[in-house]
Amino acid sequence: PKISFTHQAPERKNSWHLFVVLAPDSIEGRYRNALFLELQHRGIQGNVHYIPIYRFDFYKQYGFRTEDFPVAEEMFRRVITLPLYPGLREEEVSSVITAIGDSLKIISTELSLLDKHREHNLHSTG
Repeated sequence: PKISFTHQAPERKNSWHLFVVLAPDSIEGRYRNALFLELQHRGIQGNVHYIPIYRFDFYKQYGFRTEDFPVAEEMFRRVITLPLYPGLREEEVSSVITAIGDSLKIISTELSLLDKHREHNLHSTG
């Protein structure tokens, strides 16, 4: 699995106040959540942005359903922001890139093992 980048229309300019990447898609954002925690463990402060507004308690009273917003839900499962600031040095950028690659390898292995374990448990109890 690899991260991907958000699309930017050529006629638009990015303010670069956030560096947004997309983690591989997974149920309940497992890749995004694991990547966030793995980067944090390595001292790299990522963040989760763009929590859909209908997920906040106040808006639940209006009856919004997550299945009504599939694109927002996909982005929420996948978006993570990476460090971006004027003083970010080249070696720090390289460190973030390496950490992402290493983290995705670890996460992929761990999630694969978890899935196999779950599958085994389903078949042995069913």
